[in-house]
Amino acid sequence: MTPIMSNTPPGNRTYAFSLAFAAALGGFLFGYDFVIIAGAQLYLKEQFKLVEGVFWARDSFGFAISSAVWAALWFALAGGLDAGLAGTQKRP
Repeated sequence: MTPIMSNTPPGNRTYAFSLAFAAALGGFLFGYDFVIIAGAQLYLKEQFKLVEGVFWARDSFGFAISSAVWAALWFALAGGLDAGLAGTQKRP
């Protein structure tokens, strides 16, 4: 039985592994953000006197936690777009 990537040129194999590594590292860091936010919930509630409620106007605790998650998501997407645009610039 031959390996799956035995027929590919070495340059493509290196690119595929580096791409997979970058994706895995990004997923790890995004998951790490969630763990940090989850660990900080008790301290945020005490420090800023956040309250839980039913509606978004009264639920300052849920708004604060979801804002951190949404910010991490949007900045990750913006960083990916920025890196994609920077990587596709024409070189002289």
